[in-house]
Amino acid sequence: MYSDKELKDKIMTKTGLHKEDSKKLLAELKKDGTKINRLYPMATFDEVTVSNGKIALKKRFNHEQTARFLSIVNDPTSFNWSEITSKPDIQVAFLKNGKMVGVLNIESDKLVVKPSPELPGFLKMKLGTLNAEPRQKLVDLFAEIGY
Repeated sequence: MYSDKELKDKIMTKTGLHKEDSKKLLAELKKDGTKINRLYPMATFDEVTVSNGKIALKKRFNHEQTARFLSIVNDPTSFNWSEITSKPDIQVAFLKNGKMVGVLNIESDKLVVKPSPELPGFLKMKLGTLNAEPRQKLVDLFAEIGY
């Protein structure tokens, strides 16, 4: 998605990581590449649902919406890399033949996106809040499906 220089510049300026942490992240991403098993949800899937555990409201992303959603959550520059606490209200489930292969929990304000269970080896997302532009894209995407 980015050249090495572009990624380095973006991570150093947008993520809020200290210089040493930025170097670790860049090394991991370089080693990681864009192998499909290293992009969320790290498994094949055939359906993506969006629901709220409190009510039986369930929506689905179409193929194009799924691609846009994944481009946000798989971009390390989408996030401010800091420790957060969150109380998610929205669940995005990735399904294969009706069985869950991945779940992301999202706060109702679309600011925090967290994998469930938390995946310590999944460095592209880790912890933190979304930056303004990716957050707005997420807000717009959820509005498209009436969520």
